Amino acid sequence: MPFLRMFLFSWILFPSISWSLCVTANQANLRAKPSVNSKKLWTVGKYMPFLELDYKAGWYFVRDLEGKKMWISAGLVSDKIDCAVIRVSK
Repeated sequence: MPFLRMFLFSWILFPSISWSLCVTANQANLRAKPSVNSKKLWTVGKYMPFLELDYKAGWYFVRDLEGKKMWISAGLVSDKIDCAVIRVSK
């Protein structure tokens, strides 16, 4: 049931969006600008989905499920696999 709620939430919020990129590294840093020297905004784990907004010199500008926009190195993500976020109560 939690997966269904998350799917419906993302479908209502972003009806025509396909979450096009999935983190393939065990850990990935998201940054303010497309550079390893840029401020690290967030670290995520494997299989985190993102929407690709733009691409620049080996970096993707992405948006997460909450609407936050950040940069991630292209070597840390793939468009060849599907992934999703599932929220559950503990």
